[in-house]
Amino acid sequence: MKKIIFLILLISFCNFLLLPQQASAQDTTKTKEKRKNNTIKGIIGIDPFSFSGIASLGYERYISANSSLNITANVLLADNGGYGGESSSSTESIILSYNYYIISRDRIINNFWFGTYLLGMKTSGSDEYRESKENGYGIGLYLGKRMYFSHIKKRMFFDIGLGISYNYFKYTYYYSSMYNDSTGQFIINTELPKPYYSLYPRPILLLGYRF
Repeated sequence: MKKIIFLILLISFCNFLLLPQQASAQDTTKTKEKRKNNTIKGIIGIDPFSFSGIASLGYERYISANSSLNITANVLLADNGGYGGESSSSTESIILSYNYYIISRDRIINNFWFGTYLLGMKTSGSDEYRESKENGYGIGLYLGKRMYFSHIKKRMFFDIGLGISYNYFKYTYYYSSMYNDSTGQFIINTELPKPYYSLYPRPILLLGYRF
């Protein structure tokens, strides 16, 4: 009888010692799973469409195994020769997007993604005779592929893709000064041009880390 009581007490004591370790292991597992739901990604380089310098930084949060929500900030800067001399321009944009990932045993299609995004931006440009500022809003579609450096750890990756958006632009400031040969005077124009619509390509090449 004493042996049975001693054995019960021993088992109870061991369980008491192991409970914190089990809870710690579960917490660690949850933490690891949680860490894999986030990514930071960005790039500093050249936009292949406008040949502007670009800096991009984004955050991604997985909401399921196949889908995520993203927010990305971009800055494009250009300084080149234009009409009437040197010209410069800049574009600042915020992009909110939804991604859906294809998960497959086939490595070719695995980690392909597609989605939609909302775009808000401010642009400004100037040369020797003109200066303008615009606000733009758009909606777009894009697709691409995520390529991990390691298929085991799946931490560091490249996102490569292409998107296109349909945008509405409205001038918030406009100034032009043109010399009139017949009068010998400069003609100043500050009237805002009409709003316009345009397609806006979005090349995607981002280096990221999943945690």
